[in-house]
This record gives sequence, C-alpha cells and structure tokens, in this order.
Amino acid sequence: MDNLLNGLWIINAEAKTVYASDRMAEILGTTPAAMKGQPSFGYLFPEDVDAAQRLFDEKRSGQPIAVPFSSSGARMEASSGLMW
Repeated sequence: MDNLLNGLWIINAEAKTVYASDRMAEILGTTPAAMKGQPSFGYLFPEDVDAAQRLFDEKRSGQPIAVPFSSSGARMEASSGLMW
C-alpha cells in the first residue's frame, strides 16, 4: 500500500489516525509515525473542521460518505479526499 500515488488514511471511531501510508503523510507534510494516534481533524484547515465533524458524526450513524477537504500540511496545494 505504501506505493500508492494517492494517500491512504485510516481513522477510527474517535477520528484518530490508525494508519497513514507514506504518500498520505507526504501530502500532509509529516510522517506516518507522527500521524499515528493523532486526531484527524488537526490536518484540516480550521474553517473545514466544523463541517468535517458533522460529516464524521453522520458517518458514525452508518451512512457511507466521501468528504473532500484540503490539507493544511506543508504541501498546501495538495488535496485529499477522505472516504469514511
């Protein structure tokens, strides 16, 4: 999985990072080790956090959703689509 062109990011029911591929971490300007256990909302632009929290709560109710947000990492031009 670490040879993907796109990043792979797995979060748990508390929205904390369980797994991040090397590419996902690179997109966000960090490392997989630094991401593990960290709240996923910390990697979003502040103005996107409320919407992300609402969508995450909807997902926890059982509905599959795709959530496009831009990362606030070192590569600000990079965009990641989160699938929960």
